[in-house]
Amino acid sequence: MAEDLNCAKVHFWVCIKYMYNCHESGELQGFDEVKAIM
Repeated sequence: MAEDLNCAKVHFWVCIKYMYNCHESGELQGFDEVKAIM
């Protein structure tokens, strides 16, 4: 269970990071990559 929780945390922070980058760069490419992974 702990490993699943850690994986969820990683996905959450990666998603936040990509969304932040999208706002900075004006692109949604990174967010699309995250959705493809999930």
